[in-house]
Amino acid sequence: MLNSIKNFLYLLKPYFKNNKFYLFSSLILISCITPVNTYISVTLQQYVIDSLYSKTGFLKVLIIILTFQLILFLTSFISDFWGKIYGEKKFLLISQELNKHIMNKVLKIDYKNFDDPKFYEAYSWASSEYVTKVEAAKHILTEICSVLLTISTLITYISSTGFLILMVTIIILIISVVITTKINKININKKDESIIFNRKISYCRGIFQNRSNIIDLFSNNVSHFLFKMYETADEEKVKIIKKFNLKLLMLNSANTFITVLLNIFIMAFLCWQVINGKISIGSFAGMLAATNSLYANLKRFFGCYNQVYDLSLYYEKIKAFINYKSTIECEKNNKRIDDGIILNVKPYSIQFENVNFSYPNSNFSLKNINFSVKKGEKIAIVGENGVGKSTILKLLLRLYDPDSGRILYNNIDLKEFPIKELRREIGLTTQFPNIYALPFVDNICLYNEELDDAQLKYIVKEFNFEKIFIKNNASIDTQVSKQFDKNGILLSGGEKQLLALSRIATKKFGLFILDEVSSSLDPNAEYEFNKKLFNIIGESTAIIIAHRLSSIKNADRILVVNEGSIVESGSHSELIKKEGIYYNMYKRQASGYFE
Repeated sequence: MLNSIKNFLYLLKPYFKNNKFYLFSSLILISCITPVNTYISVTLQQYVIDSLYSKTGFLKVLIIILTFQLILFLTSFISDFWGKIYGEKKFLLISQELNKHIMNKVLKIDYKNFDDPKFYEAYSWASSEYVTKVEAAKHILTEICSVLLTISTLITYISSTGFLILMVTIIILIISVVITTKINKININKKDESIIFNRKISYCRGIFQNRSNIIDLFSNNVSHFLFKMYETADEEKVKIIKKFNLKLLMLNSANTFITVLLNIFIMAFLCWQVINGKISIGSFAGMLAATNSLYANLKRFFGCYNQVYDLSLYYEKIKAFINYKSTIECEKNNKRIDDGIILNVKPYSIQFENVNFSYPNSNFSLKNINFSVKKGEKIAIVGENGVGKSTILKLLLRLYDPDSGRILYNNIDLKEFPIKELRREIGLTTQFPNIYALPFVDNICLYNEELDDAQLKYIVKEFNFEKIFIKNNASIDTQVSKQFDKNGILLSGGEKQLLALSRIATKKFGLFILDEVSSSLDPNAEYEFNKKLFNIIGESTAIIIAHRLSSIKNADRILVVNEGSIVESGSHSELIKKEGIYYNMYKRQASGYFE
């Protein structure tokens, strides 16, 4: 119970922190309005009916009716005005803060966690439920306050005539609360077991909603496999429904049955009092309305407890994401050394000393990796798919830490550096660069937001972006996507790689990491692309992964990786003379892969 309350209060923390006035003013407003409306609804019926039986003048009755209805209208208007004019705006700001908190948390999560399905489940809960549960906690708090005041008002009204009704209502309600608690627990377990299948269904639907998948959907049988996954997930959900719904049916029926018994008792008791002249017909109507309202409000009150308990269970799942611990991205574990030692001393030198690394639940490993890169040296890493080339780059970016050994930048252990600042000094381009639904200019300026107009004009000219703008009747401010703008630019694979290349031309880097950056280009375009690339690199240090060996012939040194180890090292001409793995790879490519 204490843990549930603690979690409930934590969900209210964003309101306590940023919107105390809105929270407490809402509590006061709703807590006052609801009891007033309930009291008017009950007593109005009693007054009108008794007035009709006593033949009170029509005008007097009409005035009372109009007065009560006007009060109801005003309270409803004030509540609606408060919610629409003030509340919705405040909720939007709260949502913004919470969603930014989640996104910032993602930036502090170690890369290895993104390989873990449990992390994705926790992340899914947080991203989809956090905002709604915070708002639900605020709603429950206001509900508790308004219900307590309403119950007090109704008890005062009923106890003057129907104390027995009051006691029976409370007893029946306690039984109902026990049943409802069991129902809620079953629903939580049902949702828990369904979540993985809901994610599979969402994944399948998402594939059909993503434009980049449409060609595959049109061209091959992937839709067959997706439908199969969807249908299997639905079949599993049917099993879950069968598992839980019979219990839910029985409990819901029991709940309905005791409510019916309560209604029979109340009506019978009130009829007996009317027949024996203890209450008037108007009091009968008022008491019937009051007892029904009391039962409903008592149920709401105990329901609030169940909701607090449910919210606590949800928050435990959300908390699993919020409390994820990181060793690399956590700033307190990054010692702040003098930036001048490395960040401003460019280019960088690199050393791998006896580095070993393996992925969890995998047989793959890097074994005893040793190599060094001098300042300004251009090193290429080649090898077949899956031998560890990209893993070396991930270790360089400290997305993972080695199991053993050290990686040094300028003769200083990588673990000593503020990693986020260091990464901003590394120009990274990959085989499939991410292009964002942002203006073209923002896609250029990811590494450097401070480019002036002259620098932007130079980049547009240097990379021939005017050709793209003319073709698309666009400009540098046009969005690179049609997702939010029908006039947006759609880029080819080669144009995406050119745009990605322009990003690393916006500042001086201490190190360039280039992973298959020209894979989408034809030979002529690749030749021009590589000229631009090496002009951008200039005197800096570069580590290049390439499958097209012709593109790295001029590298200072080539490292050949095989089965997680460096098996050859040397210049292009030296490796050709060795007639080893590199020689055979180059020979196959030169002959067009045919003997």
